[in-house]
Order: sequence, then structure tokens, then C-alpha cells
Amino acid sequence: MAQDAPMISLTALHSAHIAINAALAGADDARAKLEAAKRSIESIHADRATRTLHIEQARKDYCTDDIEIDDEPIVSVGDGGVWVNAWVWVRDEEVEGE
Repeated sequence: MAQDAPMISLTALHSAHIAINAALAGADDARAKLEAAKRSIESIHADRATRTLHIEQARKDYCTDDIEIDDEPIVSVGDGGVWVNAWVWVRDEEVEGE
């Protein structure tokens, strides 16, 4: 597992991307927009430790031969917890109607 790789939520990355594109569009307020993008990226890194703990707990509690979590799963921070994206194996013979 790549524990040192940064985990970035798609929402946060998208926000940073929008801020950077907006900064490139206008020179007058480019510095303010780049500072906003920088704060967004710093926020992502600040949350990394918490997310790592939640991801490790999810692996410990849920990973089996039938449930896997990627090295850098998508996460969504909510009130009181974190959703961690996982893969669930479904055998063909378990599918109703087949």
C-alpha cells in the first residue's frame, strides 16, 4: 500500500482546479485566487492524517476476500465520520435471475 501518497477528495481537487483556472483568467485578482487555491490544497493535506486513520479502520473492520479498499480510495467527510469507497465482489451464482 502506498501510505505516503497524498489522498485527495475529488471535490477538493475540483475546487482547487476551478480556483487555479479562475486565477489564470484574470491578472488583477490572480494573487487572491491563487491564495484561495493554496488554502484549499493545504486543507486537503491537513485532513490527510484523519482520513488515513479512517481508511485504516475501514480496512481493519471490513476488508475480507470479498471486500477490498484501494490504496488511495475516494473518501467523503461527513458529520461524525468518513465514507470510504470499497469494492465488493459479487459471484455470478449469487446474482438472482441468472
